[in-house]
This record gives sequence, structure tokens and C-alpha cells, in this order.
Amino acid sequence: MHQRNRGNGGIFHSNLVQMYQLVRVTPFWGGQQTFLPQTFDAGDNYIKNNEITLYAVWQVHDPPSTSTIVTLQNQSYKFDINVANPINESICIVTTYADDGKLIEMQIIPMTVGTSNIILTMKKNLSATNAKVMIWDKLNTMQPLCDPEIIPTLP
Repeated sequence: MHQRNRGNGGIFHSNLVQMYQLVRVTPFWGGQQTFLPQTFDAGDNYIKNNEITLYAVWQVHDPPSTSTIVTLQNQSYKFDINVANPINESICIVTTYADDGKLIEMQIIPMTVGTSNIILTMKKNLSATNAKVMIWDKLNTMQPLCDPEIIPTLP
């Protein structure tokens, strides 16, 4: 498990564990399962007077994927993006390109829990001939969470 204690009691995980979803954390001490209050910190007696082992149960999360339909409406491209297996706080990036690979336009859409459908419009540009739809973890780390969906021809 790629986990570390941050020093302030918080636990975080590396990018290698991104496709895992925390199911539950079960505290044990003295060889028996113990039920702690929902929130506790270093000032609580549970922490001060006892050694506690926290067992985290992780569930594999299937990687996200997209399925997009692009239509032309009122001189704008309408992207209807269906996201399977969305991951909280990830981002969807939609880009259009010219034939020579030059980036024409890019839009970034933040995703939250339950995001499964994104409707996006971009002004039609005569130079734009194809597009990509991508799911990334976040802007500051820019790790792709799945292969890009390539839309070879725009309407």
C-alpha cells in the first residue's frame, strides 16, 4: 500500500493508488475491534493513552472512460460527453485541432462526485478538424486517468 503519514495524522496516497476507493477504516487495539467517535484528533484520550492500528480497506476503482457525440448547433460544436467510472475531483479536457496538429481550442471542466454527463459547447472554427476528450487527475499534476477519446472528424 502506498501510504504515508503526513506527520499531522493525515494519510495520503501516491498516484499509483489513484484507482482505489477507500471503503472503510477499522480501528483495532488490544487485539479487538474498537468503535471510535466519528472524528478524533491527537488530543483525544483514544490517541494519547492507547496504541491504535487503523486498517484501511480499499476497493479497486475501474478507470474512467468517455463516449462522446459531437453535433453542430448554431455555428457551435456541442460535445455530449458520457463519463463512465468518474473519479472525484478529476478534470475533463476537451481540445480541438487543425489537420496539421495545431491546437485550436481547449476547455477544462472540473468533475465532482456523480459527474457522468458533460454538455460543452465550443464556437465552430473552420481550422478545427478533429478533437480529443481526456480525463486527468488535476491541473497541477496532469496525470492522465485513461486513454484520450479521439474524435477524428468534427461535423
